[in-house]
Amino acid sequence: MDTLKCLVLSPGELTAAWRDGRRRGFVAPLAFFLAVNVVFFIAQGLSGLAVLSIPLKAHLSGPAYGQAALPRLQTQVAASGLSRERWDERFNQRQQVLAKASVLAMVPVLALAAAALYCRRGARWATHWTFALHFYGFALLFLSLLFPLLGTALAALAAQGQRVSGDTIDLVASGLQASVLGWYISRSSGRVYSVPLFQRMVLSVLAVGAVFAALFLHRVAVFFVVIATT
Repeated sequence: MDTLKCLVLSPGELTAAWRDGRRRGFVAPLAFFLAVNVVFFIAQGLSGLAVLSIPLKAHLSGPAYGQAALPRLQTQVAASGLSRERWDERFNQRQQVLAKASVLAMVPVLALAAAALYCRRGARWATHWTFALHFYGFALLFLSLLFPLLGTALAALAAQGQRVSGDTIDLVASGLQASVLGWYISRSSGRVYSVPLFQRMVLSVLAVGAVFAALFLHRVAVFFVVIATT
């Protein structure tokens, strides 16, 4: 409970405490991150919305990488002997499993970004790694709250006969994520790396960009791996 309270209410304090050896009473960063992952995937399943994976149809309908992968996908479908509908179902199922299993891969991306952005602060790699684990722990907790709320709001609108487009949902969710995560990185970087206010505001924009880039690259990597193995 002390770990959760410190993480949410005092951004950066948990990382600083772990860095300085004040670890009594706190859950280890990796163990906490893995526990939060369980909470996140349960909450995501209940909400009916997805962050780390999207249906195959969405991959193919817009992004350039989806169109580029289409010939390979058609070859895989033909070789599988399955109908296109059944193959799509299998793809979506495997994608969800792989997305859950590989979420830890996003942590070193942020750790590397932190090492680059705060390179003049003299922090060790262990501090960057812990910073990334705690940040993603907070991010997943936030999303565990955000997506059920969005799901409830969408269900209420649907009950009134109103439908919201997927693009609108993505825009609202992305805006909320960017605002909250930008605030958190700004506050936590000030505590962990002793970055002045203006500088950390600028760096927080870059760090949030790195987070969204990691999410996108994770989604693309999962997409291609699942195509190759389905």
